[in-house]
Parts: sequence; C-alpha cells; structure tokens
Amino acid sequence: PALADWQGEPQRQLKKFGSQILSLESAVSKGDLAAIKPKLQKFELFSGAYRNDKQKRAAVEDIKDKIIEAVEDGKADTLKTEYAKLLQLTGLKERLKRVPVPKGARVVDLGSSGSGTAKFATDEFA
Repeated sequence: PALADWQGEPQRQLKKFGSQILSLESAVSKGDLAAIKPKLQKFELFSGAYRNDKQKRAAVEDIKDKIIEAVEDGKADTLKTEYAKLLQLTGLKERLKRVPVPKGARVVDLGSSGSGTAKFATDEFA
C-alpha cells in the first residue's frame, strides 16, 4: 500500500507517547496501579507509532491490551512483566535516549511543531 499521506506522524507518536510511557517506569516498578490507571490512554495511543508495520503494531497492541487488563484487574506482577516486554519489543529506552533536546532560536522538531511548543526568536520584521 502507498504511504503517500505519511508526514512523520509515527515518529511524533513514538516520541510523544513513548516518552510518557517511559515516565511511568518508576510507578510500574513500585506496582502503583493508581498512578498508572489515569495514564492508560497513553498506551492506547502509542501503538499508532507502528501503523506502517502491521506485525509489530499487532505485537504492541497485544502487549498494550495485557497492560490495560492487568491495571484494571489489579495485577501488578502482570503489569511489570508486560511493561518490560513492551520496552524490550519497542526498544523505547534506546530509541528515545538518542533524541537531542532542541535548543536555540527557530528550532522546530517533530515534537514541537505539532504541539505548538516551538521556540522562536523575536523577529524584527514581524
């Protein structure tokens, strides 16, 4: 199938939702289901990062479903196991640690352009 409509959305989703999923690591290791429950939507949205890879998306969605089910059923051990599988399958830690933080004037990256957080210097001609 043609990917003519592709404009970097998978990378944007990977960076945005992947970093939010990584930020839950301490809550997962503590088994803090109450802290994770309001963030389950991040897991739902994250699978879109693999929209162009059907096999990997199916695997990510399978793990995501198990994570959501574990949180809803109060199974912290299952959550820890499936979260570790998700990190291992996607390589999130390795992929996102290499992303440099944009600095300076007029710097726009995939994360900032869609979120409205781009940094612009004062333009004397504006």
